[in-house]
Amino acid sequence: MIERSKAASPTKRLRSSLRAFGPDGAFREGLRSAFDLEPSDVGPLRLSALGGCAVIAAYGIASPLLEVVALSLGMDLLPLVDVGQTLLVFAVNPLYQYAQRWVLPIQLIGIAYRVIATLLLALSALAASWPHSRAVAYCLAVYGGIVALYPPVLYDSFLASVHTRPEAKRVYGIIFFGKQSGLLLGSFAAGLLFARFGPPTILVACAMYEATVHLVRCRSASFEEGAENGKGGGGRCAAGSHDGRGDDSGGHADCDAPDSQASGARAEACCSSAFGGACVIARDRTLRWLAAQRFVSVMVTHGIWYERSELLTSAFASDAERVVVIAKLQLAYGCVTLPVQLLLFARLMRSCGYRGMLAVMPCTLITGLITSIVHPGLPAILVVDTLRRASDYAISKPTLDTLYCDLHSDTLWLGQPVIATLLTRLATLCAAAVFSLFRLVGVQPRHRQCWLLLLSLALAATHWRLSVLGSRSDRLSEPEKPRQVLGVFV
Repeated sequence: MIERSKAASPTKRLRSSLRAFGPDGAFREGLRSAFDLEPSDVGPLRLSALGGCAVIAAYGIASPLLEVVALSLGMDLLPLVDVGQTLLVFAVNPLYQYAQRWVLPIQLIGIAYRVIATLLLALSALAASWPHSRAVAYCLAVYGGIVALYPPVLYDSFLASVHTRPEAKRVYGIIFFGKQSGLLLGSFAAGLLFARFGPPTILVACAMYEATVHLVRCRSASFEEGAENGKGGGGRCAAGSHDGRGDDSGGHADCDAPDSQASGARAEACCSSAFGGACVIARDRTLRWLAAQRFVSVMVTHGIWYERSELLTSAFASDAERVVVIAKLQLAYGCVTLPVQLLLFARLMRSCGYRGMLAVMPCTLITGLITSIVHPGLPAILVVDTLRRASDYAISKPTLDTLYCDLHSDTLWLGQPVIATLLTRLATLCAAAVFSLFRLVGVQPRHRQCWLLLLSLALAATHWRLSVLGSRSDRLSEPEKPRQVLGVFV
């Protein structure tokens, strides 16, 4: 008997070693420690990251096809595509505000994604049936603005509704890593699938939207289960509920606050309007500063993009050379962004806080633009654009998105889509108008970059104000530590 037990001991040791790779094993604990996660973060995080990967992969597949359609219109009609997209966003926003009053947000995501996919299929079929019709091509190119804006925005609103701010600080870096991976995978798959199947490749994008709907439902179910059990989200208003209302406290009022009736009445007044999102933004301090940050950021981003496009057009004669340069820039910023999102975001967020994280992008822009003004040329502006994109997607955008967490339902689902869609399109049009005016008047590139430098200083001011609001809300949400008075903790 003793010999048998000795013979069986290696098997037992092997089983105990394999258990280390299980859900509660040492390997899993090592992963949690490496990514700075809590045990309750792991299960829901997989669904959130997969959903972000799926919705951005759908955009990565559909975007090249829609951009080819837009370019087929010619440079004379291309500016009118931006105008048409802005007008379409103006028309869709009141419909979304009205639907949000009567449909739960989780159900609204499913309806919106399926309607977007159906219309995309219909317009793509019309374009395939009449390939030489400029009117059909224009409609499909304009509709591309809806495809690019609304699915990611609705998913971001959903993420903010199921995460508290401390959770978002830990997991948003990994979720954004999933989104960036989805963009790379979708862009890579788009070329292969289009070369093999042609326009029917758009079916793959629609299938990814359908997969995102099911992932959202699974993530919502896990959130509700965690809230019932008092784990991971019990402090948030239930996702999809209409009980939480917007207020003037910067989004930190408790669901059971004594003045919830007054704030609820203000939110009801906003919801009754066709432009309730603008009303919510005007009444909420955090949303007002987030809207200002988005407007100035888009102005700077598109200003740099126009400067880069002008220099690329003059520096390279063929489209092939321009594509090679842009692809190398995409690879460079992707190599910087992905490791920071996956491994460093949570640790940097904990050590640097909002002040340190939100200072990165303005400092990068100001330093890069000063360098480009002193030493003008294509290499300088390419470095500025690459560093701007890396700092934005790796640090600034995940940090700013955590500020939407803990907002109440109406404040979140009405305000954030307006900021990310309507305000973004307005800022894009303003940036295009300013650049066109500068070129018409004959302003030199160095002076145009001085204008971008002033906008970067304004962006730094908005980031500083948002860092103050974020740090203040963190202090208010932290439990009060016991104080020692005459040797007694009180």
